[in-house]
Amino acid sequence: MSRWLNRVITFTCTMAIVALLSALVRSNAAPTIVTSSAIDRTQPQAERIAQLMLPNRLQTRYRINDMWQLVYQAMPDLPLENQYTNTETGEIDDDYTLMRRLIRYHVYVKNRPPLFRLDWKLTLADYLTVTDPNTGQTVSANERISDATYPGNNVLTGSSASSGTGDASQPLSVLDGDRAAIARLTPEQRDRLVDVLAMIFNPAYADAVEAHAATEAAQDRVANPASNPNSGRDLPRAPQAGDANLLIPGSSR
Repeated sequence: MSRWLNRVITFTCTMAIVALLSALVRSNAAPTIVTSSAIDRTQPQAERIAQLMLPNRLQTRYRINDMWQLVYQAMPDLPLENQYTNTETGEIDDDYTLMRRLIRYHVYVKNRPPLFRLDWKLTLADYLTVTDPNTGQTVSANERISDATYPGNNVLTGSSASSGTGDASQPLSVLDGDRAAIARLTPEQRDRLVDVLAMIFNPAYADAVEAHAATEAAQDRVANPASNPNSGRDLPRAPQAGDANLLIPGSSR
């Protein structure tokens, strides 16, 4: 029962956040997180976000490239990882965020559908690493990510990570930085991120989750009658004083 309740609470909170963002968009309220390059567009960002929120299972390339903004709106605590320099412009590309690269990797590199929760879990597993018990080497928890095809790896540069020895910092590739950022997320944050991505790309997902939760609740009430507050109504009442008199012929109550 507690497992089902925790899932319902998590999904309800996430759905409430997405619904709130949709309401803010309809009222043309300004987004809470905006990068400088994101606002320097011909179309006002509020209108762009409103278009992104429209239920449309067939996302175009333009829409997919911009869906990362909604992820950060729903989860502003996620790391941006937008400190890299674009080698084509020579400037910091703060529009090329971690979530933008993750979505592009999921859709364009792995060709995974963006509508289902399981596929997003597989993508996050690609970023996470485990130790191979046979070789002792660090490998991907799911499928290996190629540096050559990873989004932004050929145009972004300039980030660094401390070597831990007090010497000059060592260059950090975009992929290594993104792996580290995903690894720093808690399991609860990663699970919520999967829900947010599924709901953004598949608006019907929230309804499916609600229907599934209702089905599980009904099954739980059938399997555990004691948890149902109304289950006792069908039970016979406890014996009371004077009930034995009902056995006397012609008596009634």
